[in-house]
Amino acid sequence: MLIPLSWLKEFVDIRIPFKDLAWKLSVAGLTVESWTEKDNEIIFDTEVTPNRPDWLSIYGIAREIAAVTNLKLNTQHSKLQLKSQKLKNPLSITIKPNYKIVPRITSVIIKNVTVKPSPPWLTKRIVQIGLRPINNLVDITNYVLWLYGGLLHVFDYDQIHGHVMTVEQAKGGETFRSLDGIDYKLPKSAIIIKDADRIIDLLPLKGGENTASTNQTKNVLLHSVVVDPVLTRRTSQALGLRSDSSSVAERGLDPNSA
Repeated sequence: MLIPLSWLKEFVDIRIPFKDLAWKLSVAGLTVESWTEKDNEIIFDTEVTPNRPDWLSIYGIAREIAAVTNLKLNTQHSKLQLKSQKLKNPLSITIKPNYKIVPRITSVIIKNVTVKPSPPWLTKRIVQIGLRPINNLVDITNYVLWLYGGLLHVFDYDQIHGHVMTVEQAKGGETFRSLDGIDYKLPKSAIIIKDADRIIDLLPLKGGENTASTNQTKNVLLHSVVVDPVLTRRTSQALGLRSDSSSVAERGLDPNSA
């Protein structure tokens, strides 16, 4: 996992030399294998052990740094509140959960979005963690994944048939086309989401092409989930498919991350 030092400093007032910090983290169990300097920016390359999913996030590592250096953790970001108001004609969605395989699922519908390139600050963070900026919708999901270790996915709301989402397990043998145009034959018990008549998501590995956001997307459904780690691992192995989201999810997710 690539960790920009400047991003960590948003949460902990780090003043010791970065080499000393790398040593302290390695002693704590979070091995800093190497570091690079790019555009006057120090970026750690760390190896996270399977038993510490909290280290697969900037905030989780910042919390560890605060502990091993006896520094105060900045938690102001977690106290932000969103103002909401009742809408006259809100968009609706019916979610049919399965709490045995997806213990937590939360969603919000956002109307009248504009799909465009991300602002410079977000683009910078996406590049620093080794990803390619795509657009503001995709980039913000990757940003939140690496900041908090929380799984986010964006659906084009208007492409969800019947405006219904049902969480279930694959029977085995179903076909699914991912948002990058690859066809998969699903193994039994894979975690899926279906709309009125199609599979639209393979949790937490790949979103579906049929509901992926495009430059023409106007309304989105943004959802965050906590999934069964064992089923996630089995599906990943069966398909030979791994994603950043599945790497986090198969270690076990904090339910408060949703």
